[in-house]
Amino acid sequence: QVRGLIINEDQVSDEIEQIQSKFGSETALESQLSQWQSSVDELRQETRKDLLISQIIDSEIKANFQFDETSVRTFYDQHHEQFQEDLAIRARHILIRISPNADGETLRAAKARADSVHLEALKEGADFPALALKYSSDAASVENGGDLGFITKGRTAPSFEKALFNLDPEEISKVVKSPLGFHIIKAIQRREKRLISFEEASSNIRSLLIEQARESLIDDFIAQLRASATIEIFL
Repeated sequence: QVRGLIINEDQVSDEIEQIQSKFGSETALESQLSQWQSSVDELRQETRKDLLISQIIDSEIKANFQFDETSVRTFYDQHHEQFQEDLAIRARHILIRISPNADGETLRAAKARADSVHLEALKEGADFPALALKYSSDAASVENGGDLGFITKGRTAPSFEKALFNLDPEEISKVVKSPLGFHIIKAIQRREKRLISFEEASSNIRSLLIEQARESLIDDFIAQLRASATIEIFL
């Protein structure tokens, strides 16, 4: 079987740029390659091969696997347990962070600051996202106004979880201490335990089926390719 597949230099360069970004600079990448007794030219050749194999696998999936709505629905119906979603609460918080080795004076100062922010948050008309942006030291959520998304049990510190799951929507907790520091927590929305609908799950199911097909093809297809296929690479 003869396959004509196009792998151009732009594709290779894009992949090399992604690899380089993980090292921080072209110099850092070249230094690491040197330690591995390799070079950028050899990396380009390997990258070209990887892209080629990926194209071959994708073409096989497209030709031999059809994941229409019926097959996606069948997977959904047969795996309902995978689409059960536990009770979850969407939350915002303001974190006054403390070091794990903080001394008593530092702890007292952090708690006083948290108490002060807490009083601001409880005022009528207080803008909790704005307060989070102003005071929170949680870099992961501060730009989103302290929004942590939906949280299920078992994902956070026990003290945080206990406080959160005792809140009603729009209610604000007392100051809560965790290993990270002091939190002021606001419950936004409560989502009861449910079965994720087919409409919500279908896109992820289709992606999963494609990935499963890809994995099942790789080993035997590459062996077959080496034994009998002719590949032409047009540069």
